Amino acid sequence: MRVCVIIPVYHDWADAQICADALAAQTRRPDEVIFVNNAPADPAPAGFRLPPGGRVLDEARPGSYAARNRALDAAGIGTGQEGNGPDASGGAGVIFFTDADCTPAPGWIAAGLSVIEGGRAPRAMGPVRVTSGEPPNLAECYDLLTAFRQERNRDRGWSVTANMATRADLFAKVGPFDDRLMSGGDQDWGRRAQAKGFDIALDPAMEVAHPARASLSALVRKRRRVEGGKLFQKVEKRGRGRLIAGFLLMLPFRLLPSISSSLRLMGAKAPMRVRLGAIWVQYLLRLARVYEYGRILIFAKTPERR
Repeated sequence: MRVCVIIPVYHDWADAQICADALAAQTRRPDEVIFVNNAPADPAPAGFRLPPGGRVLDEARPGSYAARNRALDAAGIGTGQEGNGPDASGGAGVIFFTDADCTPAPGWIAAGLSVIEGGRAPRAMGPVRVTSGEPPNLAECYDLLTAFRQERNRDRGWSVTANMATRADLFAKVGPFDDRLMSGGDQDWGRRAQAKGFDIALDPAMEVAHPARASLSALVRKRRRVEGGKLFQKVEKRGRGRLIAGFLLMLPFRLLPSISSSLRLMGAKAPMRVRLGAIWVQYLLRLARVYEYGRILIFAKTPERR
């Protein structure tokens, strides 16, 4: 099967170069690699090395899902949506997704193809191995214990787009990513695919490495983006008024640490320093969630995109 790899980039060309080099070193090289620059005012630097079959596109609409839809359109992938490419799978048989700050293992594509071509499932996913400094700082402690729980995601029928592959023809049946979302679009698309009977299988050899967020500010930005994306979906389904009432009612409890989450982290298989650091960061992120909910619900601000 023909393989196309899609990678959104947002002010992260240094990591994108590492990703591009890893794709060039695959045991089964991709036929096409599309990097989508989601900040066109910040073009790829001179000397950026594309892997064989690689190209760079621009997408000014904010959000990684808008960028991924742009690449699907450019690759001729049918999405079943008017204006989003022909209603056909084009020349690509399997689409692989990863992020600019991920480094796919040399056998990443080969492992994903073994799942799909072997008939195990029409969608494939693999682990995201979090890397950190030694010793890890507070932010890295949290990411090491909580980030990218792919086995849990698999049980719920979806995968993060940091490490996902799918038959190209599924987009004609499931539709594109919801590009209004700044976060959570991978979960939304995966659950729509699962609801239509397109299972997903996890292969341990289909691995990518992802650096832990190295600072508390980076973790806070991510939490705000994720929670804002989830809240955006809730506002559409339930209405802003009901959500504001529930937010204000539960506010005193949301400002307290979560006992159940703290106990779960304390029971993790990790050094005590890592567990205690993760618990402290978890509480700070709980406060960040309260801030983002208040910003969006009370002040009607748009969700964080970084």
